[in-house]
Amino acid sequence: MTDNLAELIRTAGDDAAAASTRAFDPNWASSLLRAAHHRRVLRQAGAGTAAACVAAVIGAAALHPWTTTPPAIIPTPTRTTTLTPTASTQPTTTTATTTTAASEPTPTPSATHPTGRNPTMTDAEALERIAEPQTGENWFGMPKSIQMPAWAADDEFLSGEGVFWYELGTRGDTTIIGLAPSGDIEVVFERGPDGTYRQIDYPSPRQSAATAEYPVRNHGVAHDKDTYYDSFALPAQLALPSGDPLTPVLSDGERYIYGFIPRDDAFDQNHTRSSSGVQFGGFEIVRDDESMTFIWDDAYGIALPAGLSIVNWSYLLRTPWGTEMLLDYDPLGPIEDVAWDPASSVTNPDPDAQDFADLNESACCGALIGNDSVVRGLTDSDWVAAGRGKGGRRVYIATTRNPLLATMYRLYTDNFDDRSATAPGGGPLTREEWRLSPGLIAYKTPLSGSWVVYLNGRMVAGPLWG
Repeated sequence: MTDNLAELIRTAGDDAAAASTRAFDPNWASSLLRAAHHRRVLRQAGAGTAAACVAAVIGAAALHPWTTTPPAIIPTPTRTTTLTPTASTQPTTTTATTTTAASEPTPTPSATHPTGRNPTMTDAEALERIAEPQTGENWFGMPKSIQMPAWAADDEFLSGEGVFWYELGTRGDTTIIGLAPSGDIEVVFERGPDGTYRQIDYPSPRQSAATAEYPVRNHGVAHDKDTYYDSFALPAQLALPSGDPLTPVLSDGERYIYGFIPRDDAFDQNHTRSSSGVQFGGFEIVRDDESMTFIWDDAYGIALPAGLSIVNWSYLLRTPWGTEMLLDYDPLGPIEDVAWDPASSVTNPDPDAQDFADLNESACCGALIGNDSVVRGLTDSDWVAAGRGKGGRRVYIATTRNPLLATMYRLYTDNFDDRSATAPGGGPLTREEWRLSPGLIAYKTPLSGSWVVYLNGRMVAGPLWG
């Protein structure tokens, strides 16, 4: 599946790169697929969506570094807002304090600060650890690009094109080194005063060191299974000031990742970056807003109604070592778990529709990074409350006057096939049946009153899934 999509992107890459301000790198596109937005299902993309997928891939380059030279680093802005971690309401499970190399001092934890590895730690414990780390790490704030060490020159993987090395901080008299083979920091080393490297196999206290297998490939240097950093004990879930949840993408499905190196060209004319007002320790949640074209116009000639525009929201966690981590914004949860109001006349969604699909995504575009489309120009009268999703949050469906209704219904009828939802007697649903299926779903953000718009994937299955 991923191979098919990567091949699709490669075949469309030349045309897309010519229209882009930055070079197209097919290895970059394939690597982005590994940093997938995991709650969305990646399915095989069809030729009809190739150009739109490639356009979205290249647009995502503003958030990911994919060049043949190390990208310049974005300075971390001054932070002004602090979030105080909440104490855990659950018993804290700890293990014996980890030992480290004799030459490196180990700070003495406070009497109440959790110590040792704890794969089952609560989010409250994780917040306590990262807000006040007591394992001796001191981060630089911005990664410092360095040359590949001489010992790595004979390693085909470590010396490959697009593999970058960074100094991230110090611990005692050692320097903490991050290896970014695909834009994400995936491997952590420590370099001693004499220049000797050792590989830190389990940098997070959430990771268990009980397994006999190395978590990453053997790079020919000494392995350290004991050292970990409190700063890497990231919570499984964070929250915005509104209470809406954000889930850190801590793994690419195969390995832990510790954030990607941000590009210095992320702030182009289509992007704005703002703080969410949440900070803890050296971490800060930010939101990247990107003005978007309507993907269905690019791919199917279905234009966005006049007076409407789309802004893509991507939430990111800035780390004290200078990387950024994707945060999955999923306020409503699975569509199958929505409790629909009986008075809404909403019919039961197809049980195969496991998730809301972003309004402006196709099969591949939704899997690249966390993206949520906010539609500007819609009013409260364009939506009606119809149920409650995760956390009791209100779920809205389109009213008959919603200008998006006719547009998205046309997408459904123009591309109707055997994967699309059908009327009881066969054939396409009427527009009212499609509206109540429901075809369009929205969430109104509590603080800004913005409309985040989703599709019921089954309602536009043909174009959505290629």
